[in-house]
Amino acid sequence: MTEQGSGSQICLHLHNLVHLMITLLNIPGYFTPGFGNNWYLGIPICGFPKSICTSVNDVVCHGIPSGDEVLVIGDLINVDVTVITSSGWHGDTSKMWLVGLEGSVSSKARLAVVAREALYLGVSACSAGGNVGDIGKAVSSHAHEHGYSVVREYSGHGIGLRFHEGPRVLHHYPLGKGEDTTLEEGMVITIEPMINEGGREVVVMEDQWTVVTRDGGGSAQWEHTVVVRGEGEGCEILSMREGEVWPVRVKRMLEMGGEGGGVTEAK
Repeated sequence: MTEQGSGSQICLHLHNLVHLMITLLNIPGYFTPGFGNNWYLGIPICGFPKSICTSVNDVVCHGIPSGDEVLVIGDLINVDVTVITSSGWHGDTSKMWLVGLEGSVSSKARLAVVAREALYLGVSACSAGGNVGDIGKAVSSHAHEHGYSVVREYSGHGIGLRFHEGPRVLHHYPLGKGEDTTLEEGMVITIEPMINEGGREVVVMEDQWTVVTRDGGGSAQWEHTVVVRGEGEGCEILSMREGEVWPVRVKRMLEMGGEGGGVTEAK
């Protein structure tokens, strides 16, 4: 496994350790078992005050974990994890949980499902020789088809020895002048669309981190880190979680003639 892949695999391990409880706990000095003496730095990075982001209900991204925030049945929460390996490579991933309502058909569950499908459609559109705009078109088309909107202020990005590198991976379409980028073999990027059930407009709270929907509607986000393979070979998902499979509806859409260069999991 490459160092880049190693960073993504650590993210997966951390996600597998996440258990939803009634309160969000911040445990100082928590040590993740299984890594021996291989130390990895939990982010805060860019001045963020905690090591993960927890975004609940109308929080779009960058929610700050707090022991005062109580989760209740039916809450929709995103956990976003970024790590740095001992040699400096970054890994980044996020996923959604619906608190206490496994198999729910609620509006929040539907939002989370469509957001996950949009992520995978974006991944399927990622291929050398293609453009960032192809990803945005796949994501936004699916979101809009289901009556949702796509946040434009925040995007995916290149990732490697720096947390944020080029190119900027926008999830909407069409893109503005100068916003599109041709994808090249070997690029490592994050695809992390933020899908709102209402309008796409967002507001940054007084803490200068927490981003919420302007209209108070729910928001959902899923994220994968991928590496672009050769032309016609699609991309490889570096952050595929243990037991995770492609959404059935996305697989059917692609089998019925949808675009996509092909995707593999990191080994």
